[in-house]
Parts: sequence; structure tokens; C-alpha cells
Amino acid sequence: MAAAALVAVVALIVLVVVVAQGRGEDDATADDISQVLDPIAGAADATDAVALVNGAPISKYRLEGTIATSGESREKVLDALIEYELLYQEGVRLGLQATDDAVEKAIAQTRETASPSIVEAAIELAREQGITMDEETYWSHPLTIEATRKSLTVGAAREALLAGVEPQRRDEALAERLALLRSAADIEIREP
Repeated sequence: MAAAALVAVVALIVLVVVVAQGRGEDDATADDISQVLDPIAGAADATDAVALVNGAPISKYRLEGTIATSGESREKVLDALIEYELLYQEGVRLGLQATDDAVEKAIAQTRETASPSIVEAAIELAREQGITMDEETYWSHPLTIEATRKSLTVGAAREALLAGVEPQRRDEALAERLALLRSAADIEIREP
């Protein structure tokens, strides 16, 4: 029961970050929380992928966990996860992948502001998945580093795609740009 609750919390946080399009205070807080929990949520084995986005898997684990906590439909959640992956890939394509220095700074900032209970939840979730870590090694674990890099890259891609767009048009403009990315992508939905 506790494991299911932790997975549910992680999945909700991931969904909040995935669908957040502005950069308000609430989104910054969600980003900080996500940087603590998302690495472990993303550690699930991708052999059970429900979708491939240009070959990159979206795991059933991540999809189902997000559905369980968000109350959103499977289709809406899968779309949000696909869009997150498309933004990441676009960021890489544009050369916006976060540098090691940027990742280190983001991890240091998150480490300073992260709630100890959230860090402990992430560590417990990791242990339940057979990943050995403690509070000290969590911050330098490859999963944490790569999830932080991906999050920063997605943010940079979003900002690049919205450069010069008036604030009141950002949601609409992002939807248009994501539609273009989708139309050019090879998206394979493996499970109905």
C-alpha cells in the first residue's frame, strides 16, 4: 500500500511538470519536487513501453502511475508524456541539452530547498525498485543527474519554441508547435 502511494505521488508530480506551460511560482515548486522524485519514477524498466516516440520508450509504469493520481484519462496522460518526450528531443536537436554545469547547479539548488520527507520518499521508492542509494548518494546518482538534465532540456526547448511569443498566446503557440513536432515524429502506441 505504501509503495502504491509513493508511486502515485511521484506520478502526479511528473504530470504537473509535464503539463505546466507557464513559469510561475507553483511551476517552479513543482519542478523542484519533480527533480527529487522523477529520477526514481523514470527508473522503471522500459521493456513494458506503452509507446515509443522516435524510438524512446514511455513505460507502462509511468503512464499508469500518472493516471492513478491525476484522475485524467489514459489518452490525456499519454499525450502529455509524449509531448514531454517530444520537447526533450527537440531540445537535443536544437543543441539545448543541459550542460554538466547547469545540471550540477540545478541539483545543488534542489538539494538546498528539497523537503527531507520528499527525498526520503524518493529513496524509499528507489529501494522498493531494487536501486541502492541513501540521501548522500541520491544527489549524485546517474538517475538523478539524467532526469535533471532532461527536465532542464525540456524547459529550454519550451522557452526556445516560445521565444518572442506574447504571454497571452503562449499556451496556443506551444500547442501549435507541439502539433508540428508530433506530425514529424514516429510515434508508436503499443497498447490501447
